[in-house]
Amino acid sequence: MRMIKIWLFAGMFAIGGSVFAHEGCNGKCTTQNTCDKGHRAAIYSTPERAGGMYFAYPFTTDSLAPVPDGYEPVYISHYGRHGSRYVLSTKYHPRLLKLLEPQEKIDNLTEKGKNMLRVVRKSEAVTEGHIGELSRLGTRQHKAIAARMYKRFPSLFEDGDTVQARSSMVQRCIMSMAAFSEGLKENNPKLTVLRHASPKDMDIIIYKTPCAQRLEDSDSIWRVGSQPLIDSLQRSESSARQLFKDISKVENLGTMMNYIREIATSLQNVEEIGENIMDVFEPEDLYNQWLVSNYRLYVRHGNAVLTDGCGPKSSVNLVRDFVNKANESLAGNGVSADLRFGHDTGLLKLIAFLGVKGADARAAGIRNVAEVWHGDELTPMAGNLQMILFKDKKGKVLAGFRLHEQPVLLNGIEESTVAPGYYDWQKLSDHLLKICDDVK
Repeated sequence: MRMIKIWLFAGMFAIGGSVFAHEGCNGKCTTQNTCDKGHRAAIYSTPERAGGMYFAYPFTTDSLAPVPDGYEPVYISHYGRHGSRYVLSTKYHPRLLKLLEPQEKIDNLTEKGKNMLRVVRKSEAVTEGHIGELSRLGTRQHKAIAARMYKRFPSLFEDGDTVQARSSMVQRCIMSMAAFSEGLKENNPKLTVLRHASPKDMDIIIYKTPCAQRLEDSDSIWRVGSQPLIDSLQRSESSARQLFKDISKVENLGTMMNYIREIATSLQNVEEIGENIMDVFEPEDLYNQWLVSNYRLYVRHGNAVLTDGCGPKSSVNLVRDFVNKANESLAGNGVSADLRFGHDTGLLKLIAFLGVKGADARAAGIRNVAEVWHGDELTPMAGNLQMILFKDKKGKVLAGFRLHEQPVLLNGIEESTVAPGYYDWQKLSDHLLKICDDVK
């Protein structure tokens, strides 16, 4: 009987370029901006992407690089972000309403602005008592991902196999773990699923180096000098004029419009609210709002020039755990899968540290970052990384990676000569341990 350990965190190995295909303007653009290369077109066509880490999981199917003849799956290691959730803080709605309600009192809201205020109040009412919790959509996301994993690799989830799941101690991660486990058992009720959320595992799941912790400070180096541009990008004056009769009467306009984006983009994750106010933003204003939120994610969790890649180095314990657990399975410990569930920050740091193509880019400056790194692609709600090991009858082992269930590649190591899209496990494990050893 094999034992399947599912260590649940939020992120994991992956390989490859962007897993989201961006369509061009196809001759339909009416302004230069709508045809600009890069991520602007993606935001224009799918406004929900402007939420960055709020972007709801976009996949309903999976794929896998062609497996060479004679190789069979023998092990899975996985790191998954929690699914769609309610907003994280009790401060979001009150802060926005504190700015909006005075505008209502002086009759400075347009009809569009009044409707937006109505939705914000409804969102606050529905969210009350559920701050940060997994939503029903988040539950479905993880059940579906688990079902696709089962159907893709049925030999790893046979009768009598045991699944061990480990999660961050945060409620939404624990509930994601439960949903994922349920998705597996619905396909094979004879699986034994063991679930854990223990302080013992937190240095693997959500570890932060002292350097990464300092990046969260209000006087952190990345904040210095960037605030004037951030304020300018967040003002969204064209959109504001559709919400307010006279924007000169609005104090802290940039702050207010950023709060509105936070609420507007979060609504996609909570179907119980049943509202959509993405149309309060003009496309270019929404893109500019995304520029700021994307930069804030990148400098803290990406391979930023300004911080010398400080954030991703927090993944050193997790990467060692992936290598060690895989080798223990190959040595015959009876474990056929380790799955982990955690948070977006863990996933972003991990895939940058591993050199996942599209996730490890080095850049400086808000606009330069936007050309090479897109948080909505890299860590949507329920985002996940899977490493699958395959073995042939001679004992040779290959590793393949999937980010959000789509094949990806790693920088810094050559693909196997046996099969494009896969890596020789011995070389890969040596490489991963070396990058861990290089962390000072």
